[in-house]
Amino acid sequence: MSNIKRFITTGALVLLALGVVGFSFARPDVTGAAPRGAGIPEIMIHGHDFAFSGPDQIEAGLVAVTLMNDGHEPHQANIARFKDGKTIGDFAAALKQSSTA
Repeated sequence: MSNIKRFITTGALVLLALGVVGFSFARPDVTGAAPRGAGIPEIMIHGHDFAFSGPDQIEAGLVAVTLMNDGHEPHQANIARFKDGKTIGDFAAALKQSSTA
């Protein structure tokens, strides 16, 4: 499996897991969003063409996330938690070490 396919697959699994965990803690309203004013921290991620901006870190726990597409291309975001002591550089290096098929 190529690195990009592995990265996309991993990202999709992380999003699925986050969705399951998120839905087990909060009852979404009819729009599917966490209720406003429920004491849930909110963050905004902006997708620009070929770039993203948003917080570097998010506190652990339930967080309402909004992805705003400020560009012309479709955008999607993945959120993941690394084990203590691991960085995005470690993740990138692990992707490079994996075999490609």
